[in-house]
Amino acid sequence: VYAISGALIVLPRTGKYAGQNSGTAGGTGVYVERGFISGIDGRNVLATALGEPVITLSGKGQINLTVRNIRAYETAVRVSNGVLEQRPIALDGLTLNFIVDAGEKTVVRLGPKSVSGSFTWAAAGDTRDWGPVFETLVASINEKGPAFVINAGDFVEDGERRKYRAFLDRAGKLAMPLYTSPGPRELGGRGEKVYGELFGPRNYGLTYRGSAFIVPDTAGPVSGAGFAWLEGELKKAEGRNIFVVTYRAPADDPLFTGLLSRYGVKAVYSVKSGGAPPPGTVRYIVLAHVPGKGYSYVLTRVDGKDVSFEEVAVVPKGLTAFDRITLAYEELLRRIAGYVK
Repeated sequence: VYAISGALIVLPRTGKYAGQNSGTAGGTGVYVERGFISGIDGRNVLATALGEPVITLSGKGQINLTVRNIRAYETAVRVSNGVLEQRPIALDGLTLNFIVDAGEKTVVRLGPKSVSGSFTWAAAGDTRDWGPVFETLVASINEKGPAFVINAGDFVEDGERRKYRAFLDRAGKLAMPLYTSPGPRELGGRGEKVYGELFGPRNYGLTYRGSAFIVPDTAGPVSGAGFAWLEGELKKAEGRNIFVVTYRAPADDPLFTGLLSRYGVKAVYSVKSGGAPPPGTVRYIVLAHVPGKGYSYVLTRVDGKDVSFEEVAVVPKGLTAFDRITLAYEELLRRIAGYVK
């Protein structure tokens, strides 16, 4: 059972293929690019999109394919052959039914109906202990209506599966796709396995209306391989509006800042800044909740090559006395943690 836009929808159960790119459903091979498999149950397949997915089906038989993490009513579906039915299951989910012929591949491509035009997107982070304020965050984002949301990390307290479920129950009320970047909290304990099943690869890139969004894994130290991957993604996106969203932006690392400056990155969003960036380089936006400052997220508007930023305050409403005590306690813990550091 998955929460999609606030509705509980029965979809394929998580299994051995969860978090992977390929699997088998009722004798039909399934391969997902720019996304991953979240579950397979018989001939039912659940795929999660990371941007504009391409799904290849091979073999023979009937298959029910559900793709989530897309804007269903703004998505164009191109199919090489075999589609029987197409229906949105929610604002960010779409179900397709196919008959696949032996010896003939069916290729499904999903992308936005409009490939140009201005849009906004939202960035948030460090939301793990927002408590009742998180509901206000979701309501505020839904009211603003961005194309999608990226959470830069620290959205669960630790890697326990039940913590992820609690997060998804609340985040499932978002009316648009949600992407994530893991921090150390998400990957602690058995969190690496759970994160992979639910959110797929920890390094990935997205493209939306000609802009590129690069999400590198910085939950731990960034290795040479990590920098090589980042540079490869930056090269592919050269000439576009480029945004980098990650848990920790090592702004004091000349290799990192040099790469971002060289490719003209518009902004980097993170929970941790990792130091002060050199003057005159890429814009750094820190999404961490600062005790005493209140709660907020960042809306970015893209209009051609023009980019503007808005910090949106999240003002909780209708809090009970218990809610207020809980928030005050969590604020105190944050202040103590900051003092100890």
